[in-house]
Amino acid sequence: MRPPPSELDVAFEKIAQQDVNGLLNAADPFIISQRDRIVALAARRAIPGIYSANFFFEAGGLVFYGNRGFEGFRTVGTYVGRILKGEKPADLPVQRSRRSIWPSTLK
Repeated sequence: MRPPPSELDVAFEKIAQQDVNGLLNAADPFIISQRDRIVALAARRAIPGIYSANFFFEAGGLVFYGNRGFEGFRTVGTYVGRILKGEKPADLPVQRSRRSIWPSTLK
């Protein structure tokens, strides 16, 4: 169960009280839906973040590593389509991202 958005402030306050050198997040629907707030809370507390989706970078996050846009979602959709057409998941190849990028807002 995900915490309600109001608990993000409490979580970041606890992070700020500890000796934390940075933030690394995974992109799931809740985290993506709260990206503006997460980026703002990290910036306000001077916690550098590396984010797993470009949505955070576009919201002002420091750095993201991964695919730009919806490339990963398209790949998942392709796999779902193949499975629905009868292919066995175990027979599908493992795919790596064709490209990774590391844009930064550092100046």
